[in-house]
Amino acid sequence: EASLDKLRGESATARQAEAAVGADLRLAEENSRVVLQDCRELRAKVHELESKRLQEKRDMEANVRLLELQREESKHKHQALQDECRRCKALLDASATTSEKMQAEE
Repeated sequence: EASLDKLRGESATARQAEAAVGADLRLAEENSRVVLQDCRELRAKVHELESKRLQEKRDMEANVRLLELQREESKHKHQALQDECRRCKALLDASATTSEKMQAEE
């Protein structure tokens, strides 16, 4: 009977250990589900941020191209204004020379 009591005690201890392991396993499974859900949410957030960053990069590249075109246009306008200034100066110089000649002839 002592060995039967010993077996019953061991059996009760084994059931308690099995129950504790089962509880630990359920807790681990629940924690795994929570972690997996967190990972899915983080993956979605990373994807969203990468998409946003890519769109911002495209927008900035488009702005750079636009600014480069505007800069080229401004360079051409500047050159045209410089050419116009040279022509005006040449006309003024020619006019002054003509005036001087006319005054000298008088």
